[in-house]
Amino acid sequence: MNFLFKSIHHYQLASPNTEDQSRKFFTEILMFREVKKPLSLSSNGGLWFESGLIKIHVGTEDHFIPARKAHPVLEVENLNEFKQHLMT
Repeated sequence: MNFLFKSIHHYQLASPNTEDQSRKFFTEILMFREVKKPLSLSSNGGLWFESGLIKIHVGTEDHFIPARKAHPVLEVENLNEFKQHLMT
């Protein structure tokens, strides 16, 4: 093997057709920054968010069925401060 994966570029998540709720969750609750999608992909719907090196793409699906076990995990520095932020 002559290659090594260094990191994950982004996560693609699926959601029901609720961009407003996704936007509120990622920007107001998790404090991610919304990133404008490239023009060539903007007609597909969905949203892109970033926080530091973490990139999350949220695609919308008309017939969304949530995954039963799949999930991304975010490691948080200063977890107590993040918990306090979530409670306010």
